[in-house]
Amino acid sequence: MYLFNGRIENWRDWGNIFQSVQAFEPLVGHILRREGLPAAELKNLAPGTNAVFRAGGYVVKVFAPAQCGIDQTPDMKTELFASRRATALNVPTPRIAADGVRRMTSRSTGRAY
Repeated sequence: MYLFNGRIENWRDWGNIFQSVQAFEPLVGHILRREGLPAAELKNLAPGTNAVFRAGGYVVKVFAPAQCGIDQTPDMKTELFASRRATALNVPTPRIAADGVRRMTSRSTGRAY
């Protein structure tokens, strides 16, 4: 089963697809099910570097894959650390319901993400 059918081979490809609800619905739906979160209609949030959608009462953020030419792993780790640190210091911040990294294969390219 393919969870993402878009073609991403560079930063331009990512820029053309990262706000596509249609392209990300299968992947985000899978993430919600895997984490035991309720299914919900996806809505775009303010565009930035990564794919960010509202799904009911949750915000789902999908970091750009390495195929874009930029490794987002340090950004992801920094964001997780900062959010957890703020929570530990009783600074009001959104709660992280789940996080993780998933390798996938694109139907259009056959490449692993």
